[in-house]
Amino acid sequence: IACGEKFVRAVKATADSALDWSTPGSVEVVVVHDALARDAVRSQLPQARRIEVPADEGRFKCFRLKLTLPQLPLDGLVLVLDADTLVVADLAELASWFAARSKGAVWAALAPESARSYAANWYRCCSSVDYYRPSGLNAGVLLFNVTAWRRISPALLQYLPPNASLPDQDAFNSYFQQHRHEVVELPF
Repeated sequence: IACGEKFVRAVKATADSALDWSTPGSVEVVVVHDALARDAVRSQLPQARRIEVPADEGRFKCFRLKLTLPQLPLDGLVLVLDADTLVVADLAELASWFAARSKGAVWAALAPESARSYAANWYRCCSSVDYYRPSGLNAGVLLFNVTAWRRISPALLQYLPPNASLPDQDAFNSYFQQHRHEVVELPF
């Protein structure tokens, strides 16, 4: 997701790492972007499929977009990576790992919040949001089956707290704390 031109270079680095580490032909790069990033995405990521969305104003531009991804023309297994994420293994292996665990109601996998210590973990020390215990989930690495997400159709926006510090992540944490059977944690 690239909202604004300044994020496109980081998105390109993330996309390049996914392509470099993965089995050739197993990954399709899709960049969801606003009009401000259109030209930069076209020039820096010409091989990517592009989906343009209206710009989201505010402090956390485009973060709410993650909550509505099933409304976009996407199919199959989708991995959303924040622009500060680099891939260091074959994503085909990740897809196999998820397929083995996504039986029944499971439609998503998220990375756990990395900080285990109380003081360094946002959810444990500072947030007032109901979060996925014990440490919270990090929406910077979000893997989901778009067909299952559409079928289950969770009302994620209802879980978005007013004045949320991390809108998408807070909504996922609140939702999955109450629907733990629908998610698995990604391994480190």
